[in-house]
Amino acid sequence: MASNGWERPRSASSLSSIIGTVLWAPLSVLEGEQHSESSMLEGLFISSLSISCNEKLAGRHAMRPSQLKMCALLRRGQLTRLELDELPDIAPHLKRLIMLLHDLFYPRALLQGVPIKARAYNTKVTTQMVQDVCRSVHLDLIV
Repeated sequence: MASNGWERPRSASSLSSIIGTVLWAPLSVLEGEQHSESSMLEGLFISSLSISCNEKLAGRHAMRPSQLKMCALLRRGQLTRLELDELPDIAPHLKRLIMLLHDLFYPRALLQGVPIKARAYNTKVTTQMVQDVCRSVHLDLIV
């Protein structure tokens, strides 16, 4: 049993091991890793991203539960691109939050200290980190 009270599946190498739906599954789980606090938060981010752009994520129709490896490739391609500005219809009032959460899970990659046209993948995101992003956006809206 995990320390936070829920039991994690051993591996996501099969559809039955994925909590939720493939469409909103985190990249690490699609690639066969166990669910974690970070993957659960990433799943929440992905569903929020989808909702914020009226569910017009590229490749969403190709996310077939029977082809988990293909789903992982699609997810990696979607979220490791340099900017999310290319996504259609991100609601203006959600854009800053979505962009900051994207930067949290998929930080800009650096090569010798210089940003490159790729993003890394952070599987160590905590609830506190997500709360800090949400608070910063909330404070910006108040000021």
